[in-house]
Amino acid sequence: MAYDQIHIVDATSQMIEVALRSSTTGQLLTGKAYGDMTVKYQREGAAAATTVSVVTATKGSYTSGGFVETDIAGLYQFGIPNAAIATGAKAVTITFICTGAIDAVKRIVLIGADLRNANSLGLAYLTGAVARLGRPCRRDEGRDVQPLPTDSLKALRTLAAGWITATGFATP
Repeated sequence: MAYDQIHIVDATSQMIEVALRSSTTGQLLTGKAYGDMTVKYQREGAAAATTVSVVTATKGSYTSGGFVETDIAGLYQFGIPNAAIATGAKAVTITFICTGAIDAVKRIVLIGADLRNANSLGLAYLTGAVARLGRPCRRDEGRDVQPLPTDSLKALRTLAAGWITATGFATP
C-alpha cells in the first residue's frame, strides 16, 4: 500500500490535512463539522481499529481528534491522536467517514529519523559518530578520496551498532 505522509514515530501534536469530496459530484465538500465525522485509525499489525473522539478545533492549533475546515474550501485539518503514531507500529491508516462524502483514507508511515534534520536525520548515534570521527574521509594532495583508518572504522561500527540494522559496515 502506498503512503500519503511520513511522520516521526512518537512525535506529538501532529496535524494532517484531509480533503473531503462529495459522493455525488466529486467536488470538494464544504461546511462539514466535527460532529459529522467518524474517524478511526488502524495501527499496522493491531488486531482492531480505534475510534477517535472527534472534537472541534481551531485552525492551525493542535487538538487531539480536532477537526476543522481550513480557509481552502473542502480541506480540513485533523489532530492525530498521539497514540496513533506511538512506538510499536511502522504505519497507521486513518479513515474519515462522513455522510455525503467519499470516504477519505490517509496512510502514514512512521519512521525513527527526522528527514528535515540536515545534519544527522535526528539520529543520536549518527550525531555522536560524526562528532567523534570528524571528517569521514580525507583528501591527500589532489589524490582520490582515501578510506577511514581501520581504528576509525572500528569506532564507527561500535557507535553505529544501535542504528544499523541492514548489512552494517564491511570489514576493512
